[in-house]
Amino acid sequence: MSLSARTTVQSDTAASVTRMLFNEEVLWIGTNSGLVQADPSLSKLQRYQRKNSQITGNHITSLAADQGLVWVGTYRGLNTLNFVQFETFTENNSNIFDDVLAFE
Repeated sequence: MSLSARTTVQSDTAASVTRMLFNEEVLWIGTNSGLVQADPSLSKLQRYQRKNSQITGNHITSLAADQGLVWVGTYRGLNTLNFVQFETFTENNSNIFDDVLAFE
């Protein structure tokens, strides 16, 4: 990426970048109006806000990475992003009932 390259992170609202973190080939951009996930070439951007995710707040105050997790601090709480793939078991694909109420 050249230094003169520009990418619009958000087009519908004004946003200021508050934090940036590069972790495992993903650039995380914290702004005062949400979190942005970008690939290294900035060709694919995904924005996370309270209205489309479970993030606790739109104003990102801090970003950190540790052992497969990305920690996201906001003025409304702490969030963790976990990238471990998991398998889903339901009545449709196994002998497990859909209502899982406890683990032992």
